[in-house]
Amino acid sequence: MFSFIKRVFAPPVFPGDEEKTRIAGFLNISLWLGIFTSSIALILAQFLVVPENRAYQSTVYAIQAGLWIVLQIVMRRGAVRASSLAFITLIYISMTNQLIQRADILSGIGVVNFFLIISLSTLLLREIGIIVFTLLSIVSLFAAYYASTNGLITQRLVPPTPFAAWVFYTLIYIIASAVLFVSSNSLRRAVRQIRESEKNIAAANSQLQELNRTLEQRITERTNDLQAANTHNEHRAHLFQAVAQVARTITSVHDIEALLPNIANLISERFGFYHAGIFLIDEANEYAVLSATNSEGGRRMLERGHKLRVGQVGIVGYVAGTGTPRIALDTGTDAVFFNNPDLPDTRSEMALPLQVGNTIVGVLDVQSTEPNAFDQDDISILTTLADQVTVAIQNAKLFRETQTALAESQALFGEFVQRAWKSASKSDQVAGYRFTGTTPTPLTSRMNTPEIRTALEKGETVTASKRKENTLAVPVKLRDEVIAVLNVNTPLEREWDPDEVDIIEAAAERLALALENATLLEDSRRRAARERTISEMSAKIVSSTEMDAILRTAVEELGRQISGAQVFLELESNE
Repeated sequence: MFSFIKRVFAPPVFPGDEEKTRIAGFLNISLWLGIFTSSIALILAQFLVVPENRAYQSTVYAIQAGLWIVLQIVMRRGAVRASSLAFITLIYISMTNQLIQRADILSGIGVVNFFLIISLSTLLLREIGIIVFTLLSIVSLFAAYYASTNGLITQRLVPPTPFAAWVFYTLIYIIASAVLFVSSNSLRRAVRQIRESEKNIAAANSQLQELNRTLEQRITERTNDLQAANTHNEHRAHLFQAVAQVARTITSVHDIEALLPNIANLISERFGFYHAGIFLIDEANEYAVLSATNSEGGRRMLERGHKLRVGQVGIVGYVAGTGTPRIALDTGTDAVFFNNPDLPDTRSEMALPLQVGNTIVGVLDVQSTEPNAFDQDDISILTTLADQVTVAIQNAKLFRETQTALAESQALFGEFVQRAWKSASKSDQVAGYRFTGTTPTPLTSRMNTPEIRTALEKGETVTASKRKENTLAVPVKLRDEVIAVLNVNTPLEREWDPDEVDIIEAAAERLALALENATLLEDSRRRAARERTISEMSAKIVSSTEMDAILRTAVEELGRQISGAQVFLELESNE
């Protein structure tokens, strides 16, 4: 029951619209106050109002109570603004009607009534409504005063008894006091809300300032981090460019004596180290020998054949013996560091093994004048670089070995071709061929002109002009050895065209290649015939099982193969 009564008298709440909820709360109090006041006035009118006025007053109070109830229902359905406007309008009409009926403007009750209207409008209506009802109240008071003083209106109702007037005035003052009380409470709540809003705003401003300060700090930190990251990335890009340049050098240079100094210089220039040295392990695996460097002190060491015993002397010797990278960020505190008088400014040193599988072929040694000069990026990239240098050293060694083997092979092949050519030329009775415009004819004797001798001796093309003809002698070379001369004669009035000379030289080259192929083919045929003959002789010899038959077969086959030869086979006597 109590909850029902509380729910009936409780003002409606409109979530999300604080102003509408505030107006509804004040209007709810005002309407319930009007309902109670009108009901009490209706009851009191039956006892205190003079009989002449009782019916009229009772009707007015009953209509007012009913209208307040209707406005209460409309307001609870959400029409708060419309209910407020209707409430103020009905009060204004009621007060104006009372003023006209009683014509007591000078009594002061009319002023109180219209002051009550203005107060209610300030609490329930917007600015335009306040202005309108204030102007209406002023105009109504002025009109009533003017009409009353000029006799335009007269009192229509019988004046109440003093006690009844006191009661009704008391009710009016109670209503006015209630309105003022509610107004003051509303103002105090508004002031508290303003102060709380100010505190919230101040707290929000403080939070915003703190957030702004934090954001500025974060932005500064993020900017510093980005700058550090950019610097780090630029440093890494610079290191990778150095690695790329070293890789290009590795692929373009195959001579190890020229390759290693280039790598040392590039490492020093790109990484900013004042000394870079490359040590190679000797064949006995006893010493790490300095093979390339870039610094002045390193060159002095290179001139006197600087070397360190593997596994014993200095950081380089330690790395050469263990195959483990060694870094001395402060050489003054590293017990393994070798104090080299040729490099007195060294404060940091890093040595990396040049290793192929489990075999250590050398050591890459870099030194800096700054302590703690090597970071993780330097170590990682220099390790990669050391692997590339190792591959380059191995490739250079393989290239040198391949070049040596190729030179030996070419020399042996050339010697073989020369022997085959000499053997073929001895067996051939023709000295050469001559072409005079009809058909080629063989030469029975060799031509011995100055041009041919010069071409044979110098291996170069020779031109000469004689009385009746121009001569061109082009050497035919087989494995860089002149084996023939291509001699061409033309009438004297005709000069050699460069294209003709190129054609003749090209023909000489093709002739040399064809002669080489023919020589090799002929030699292969001879070898095949020899092997076939030996195979046939061996087959006939081994086909016999008796000693006498074997000896007789061997002598007979040799005699047949060597034309005109006498073959003797004599057994050694045991006596």
